[in-house]
Formats: sequence, C-alpha cells, structure tokens
Amino acid sequence: MTDNHIHIGQFDEQYYSAQEVFDTVLNANVKHIVYSSTSSCIDNVRYSQIEKEIDGALKLCDSHIATPLFWFIPDYINQGVTIESVMKNNPYGGFKLHPYSHTWTFAKDKKQNKALHEIFSYAEQHALPILIHTGPSGVDSPDRFEKFFEEYPAARVILAHGRPIDKTIKMMHRFDNVECDTAFMPEESVHTLVSTGLASRVLPGSDFPITQFMANKFKKDNARDITLAGQYEKDIVVLRKYETLLA
Repeated sequence: MTDNHIHIGQFDEQYYSAQEVFDTVLNANVKHIVYSSTSSCIDNVRYSQIEKEIDGALKLCDSHIATPLFWFIPDYINQGVTIESVMKNNPYGGFKLHPYSHTWTFAKDKKQNKALHEIFSYAEQHALPILIHTGPSGVDSPDRFEKFFEEYPAARVILAHGRPIDKTIKMMHRFDNVECDTAFMPEESVHTLVSTGLASRVLPGSDFPITQFMANKFKKDNARDITLAGQYEKDIVVLRKYETLLA
C-alpha cells in the first residue's frame, strides 16, 4: 500500500521528525510514502529551512520509498525561488499547494499567476502530481485552480481531502486529469465517489501525523494521549477499509 498523504515537520506547537514519522508508517507495512513538510506553514519561513529538512529526510529514506513533494508557497516568489532550479536540484516527486494556509491572489497577482503556470507546466511535462488542499472555506474550494486544470490537461491533479465532496466530484467529472485522496475523508464521501463511478481515481491517504495531533487536541477529559504508533494503527485500518470499498 501507498500512503499518499503524510507529513513531517512543524505543526502548531508539535514537531514531527522524519525519523519518527517514517518509522511509524513503514513499520505498519506501508511500502511507499508521499510526504510534504508542514514547516512550510511557519510564519516567514525560508525555503532554505525547508530544503534542509527535506535533505535530512532523504538521508533517512530513499525517495523511491518516501517521496517528498515541493510545497510551494507564494512568498517563495519574493525569495527568488524558482520551480526549475528547485526541481533540478532535489528529487521531489511532485508539488503541493495549500490555499487555506497561504494567500493565493493569482487572479490579480501576475507573479503568482506566472509561478502557477510554471508549476502546472512542469508537472505536465514531467508527469508529476500536484496535490492541492481542499476544504469548505471558499479559498480552498476544489475549483479554486480550475483554469489551470483546463489549460494543462496532462497535469495530474490530486484534490486532497475531497471537500466539499460535491464540488470535488464536479471537478473530477469535468477533468480527466483530476483525482482526489482520502485524507480525513468521511466514509460517506468514499461511498459517494464509488457510486458516481470515480473509484479508480481515488488515492489512499491518511494525513498522518496530523491525525494524531487532532486526536490528542480533541480527546475527552482525562483521556491519555494517543501515541504515534497507536494513531497510525487506527489510520491504517481506515485506509484498508477504504481500499476495499474502492476496489
């Protein structure tokens, strides 16, 4: 099994090292991990910080087993970070965009618009995925980057979480290059995707270790914190259940 949605790095007040995340997931008999660094959401983060973190992760686990995604944030434009140079110098297996955590104003910002064209063009030319966070807020609607889905029909797009599910399905029916993953996806949404004939374009993903962070944050009073291994045991049960539903 591949877990297509894993994280390392800083998340809120918690830091999840690549070592502990990789060990936990691979010990659960997962054969392949696709991950990105939530340290990308640190205020005023420099790409050099993220690159150092990814370099450290790559020393622990080969990119064929644990594949990093280049999480591109708008401020990298101001830092002089270019798509071509980053992808040339690092074994990233694709891209990530998070319009809820970062402010994308590409409709009026020419530099942002140009950067997105470069990302989608590179992904199309090199057969790499673009993982895009989705949610119900509006700024992270599944159709937020729709014009790029249409302009780059060979660029593989994965709508993380598939939320809202109706808009996700609309994008998947409209564009053959659009998929989604099951990270934090309710079982009802998986059944809906199956019933609409889209099961083959749904990827298993857990969002671990964010699942552990959320479980401990919202635990009942006096309940013990769940460990990383304990949480991933729960996550893998869900992943395997969804895998069966989607088969």
